[in-house]
Amino acid sequence: MSQLITSYDAFLFDCDGTILHTLDIWIDACDTVLKNHGVHVSRQEIGARLGQWELMLEGIPEDKFAQAQQEVAAIAHPQAATAPLYPGVEALLARLKTQHKKLALITASDREVIDLVLAHHNLVEYFDLVITGSDITAHKPDPEGILLALRTFSIPNERAIMIGDSDKDLGAAKNADVDSVLFYPESHKIIHQKTYLESFGPKYVIADWADFA
Repeated sequence: MSQLITSYDAFLFDCDGTILHTLDIWIDACDTVLKNHGVHVSRQEIGARLGQWELMLEGIPEDKFAQAQQEVAAIAHPQAATAPLYPGVEALLARLKTQHKKLALITASDREVIDLVLAHHNLVEYFDLVITGSDITAHKPDPEGILLALRTFSIPNERAIMIGDSDKDLGAAKNADVDSVLFYPESHKIIHQKTYLESFGPKYVIADWADFA
């Protein structure tokens, strides 16, 4: 898939579930808090809702929502900050940088957590731009983050590609009219339905970062 690299000037990465092995952390945190509030949802349902608080905590009474959100963050943030990377992702980032590609991280996570993640894994030098949930008003699948990256890089949409693991990532790419890569390792099969994700029309589907080779 060498064309995957040569065809684009900017690579826009999601964080959780794409470069960072954190899906189980967020699912466990949501599951714990939901159950504490008397709401019972399957892990698969929680996984499909990750990235959108109003869906992640659906069923929580409005007057308890802010408290529940804080409880999830208190459980997940310390673990997410030191969660492992998916194998091969750092090598890919280094490779893209040596080829003078522009790299952006676009995530709904808070700036404070992402800064800790990047510092912990020594990834700060790889990303030319980091857009967090603290920097935008509308999260994926809204294209705001992607469009901000394109403006910042002064790169047309056809020369950029979004890499993510969820319908939110692929939906944002579609809404921004940029190509996308679906990252779908074996571990994601219990969370995401591949046929559903493929309905968003990703240009490529990969199960391992070595598939970029």
